[in-house]
Amino acid sequence: MNNIKNIGEKRNSDGKDLIFIFFGGGMKGVFSAGVVTTMENLNLYDRVHSIYAVSAGAHDAAFFLAKETQIGSTIYYEDLLDGGKFINNNRSKFYKSFILNSIKKEDKFEKLMDIDYLMDIEKNKKILNIEKISESKIPFSIRLFNCQTRREEWVDGKTDIFKKLQAAAAVIPFYPSRVEINGVAYFDGDTLSEIIDPVLEKVINDNPDKKIFIVLNTSKENRFSMLSLVEDILWTILLLIFVKQTYILRKLNIFREKRRLEKYCKLPNVKIIDPDFDVSEFCIDKDEEMKLYRNGVKKTEKIMAENGIKNF
Repeated sequence: MNNIKNIGEKRNSDGKDLIFIFFGGGMKGVFSAGVVTTMENLNLYDRVHSIYAVSAGAHDAAFFLAKETQIGSTIYYEDLLDGGKFINNNRSKFYKSFILNSIKKEDKFEKLMDIDYLMDIEKNKKILNIEKISESKIPFSIRLFNCQTRREEWVDGKTDIFKKLQAAAAVIPFYPSRVEINGVAYFDGDTLSEIIDPVLEKVINDNPDKKIFIVLNTSKENRFSMLSLVEDILWTILLLIFVKQTYILRKLNIFREKRRLEKYCKLPNVKIIDPDFDVSEFCIDKDEEMKLYRNGVKKTEKIMAENGIKNF
């Protein structure tokens, strides 16, 4: 595994003054797809110091590095809404399968989100140009969950790209398969809901001279609401049943995460980009997806303009 070394290390003054941190959220990721569309339209490539991404945000960032954000964005509101091929419309069938597998192992575990279908699109239909990503001069780090160490781990997003993107989107238990990379099993790095982890703390603390944009695909208010807490409790119960390991209880640190995020958002160089409204992680409404995408585009244009960032 190619781990990122010296993450957060300051660079010389070379004009690279922007750092972007992208988070996930299933179908909510169409918002950050709008964010990266604006980033590409502004041609910010020579100014981007580094990118850190989680879950759906990793896929959006990858299309930015490949300079294909227009193509990548359409995956959300075209391909992933194609007749239930990505989001399983039969929720009762999924939960029945989940319960049966919790009691005794069945031959087939239903997927609520079919990440294999997503990867097939990115490999064969709306092809992600991984050569361009590998050639990009922008460091690209993806957070995954290491099943062996039971900890989040940041990996180089410019090698084994499709495998790492698959692992980034492997939301347990909705997609029940762990993804093996170089003999180590991984799944979605947003599973335990840690937002500003120690690595990102170092990135922020070591770069006071750079503008740092944290892209949330859920509005900040809703991310830390009582409803989110209830959802996290229910999700934690599902994870405990599926994984059968108490480390999953770390997912319930939602209010500690709120304090940590608020602490860093008070810094003058840290800005939040979040949507003006929310949709479900399993949204299958094309109009809502396109509306959220446009919100990502317009919100980013506004925030970039407010920070004096124009076409480069």
